[in-house]
Amino acid sequence: MRNAGPFDLMIRDAKYSRSELSVLKNYESILEEARLLEKPILFVNSYSCYLASRSFEYLAVFERSICLLDGKPLARIVNKWSGYPVFQTRGIEFFSRAVESLAQESKSQVLFGSTDIRCREISEKLKAVTGNEIQYICPPFQELGEFDFASLAKSINAMKPEVVWVALGTPKQDFVASKLSSLVDASVVAVGAAFDFYAHPKQEAPIWLRAIYLEWLFRLAKEPRRLGRRYLIGNPGFVLDYVKWRATRSRSRL
Repeated sequence: MRNAGPFDLMIRDAKYSRSELSVLKNYESILEEARLLEKPILFVNSYSCYLASRSFEYLAVFERSICLLDGKPLARIVNKWSGYPVFQTRGIEFFSRAVESLAQESKSQVLFGSTDIRCREISEKLKAVTGNEIQYICPPFQELGEFDFASLAKSINAMKPEVVWVALGTPKQDFVASKLSSLVDASVVAVGAAFDFYAHPKQEAPIWLRAIYLEWLFRLAKEPRRLGRRYLIGNPGFVLDYVKWRATRSRSRL
C-alpha cells in the first residue's frame, strides 16, 4: 500500500480479526498462512502504532506482517473504518490457546527471548498441562544490530519447530520476528509480555477494567517505571495520530 500509515495497514489486515472467536479457534490457519507467506504475526496496540507513525523502518515491518489487533481502542477504530465487525485479539489469549493445543498434539515449538527462568517455567507448566515440554532459546541482551540472524536461524531450524514464539519487548521483537520469518521454516509470532502473563508472575487487569479501556492504567500502576513512557507519552500520541489520520482520510473522500 503506497503511502500507507499504521491505521491503513491495520484496516488492510482487518479480515484476520473479523471474529474474536474465529481467530482463537482458527489460529492454525493463520499460523500456516504466515509460514507460507514468510510473514511474521504481530499483535499491534496503541503504543506500537504510535512508534510506527514515527519510524519508516518500523512501519515497513508492519507492511510485511500479518497484524492482529491487540489493543481495544485500535480494534474499535478499525471496526469503524474497515467495514468489518472486528474484535480485539489479545496476544496472551492467542499464545495460551495455541501453545497448549500444539503441545498437546506433540508439535515442536520454540520460545525465543525472555529469560531462562521464565522459559523454564513455561516449559514446566506446559508439561503439567499437556505432558509435553517446549524448546527455548534465551539470547543475552543485545541491540538489534548485534543479532547474528544466520546463526540463530540455523539453530532454530535444527529444532524443526512449527512455531517460533518471540518475546523481546516492543518494538525489538517485531523487527526480530520479521527477520526470522524469512529465514526459518516455521511460523514466527511476536507475543510481547505473553510469556510473563502465561507463567503468572504478572497479574492481569480485571475484565471490567479491560471492558472500559483502562487495562493500560492497571499495568501502569503495577510497573510505572517500565511503562510510564509507553502510556503517558504513547497514548496521547496515538490519539493525536488518529485525529490527524481521520482528518486526512475524511478529506480524501470529498
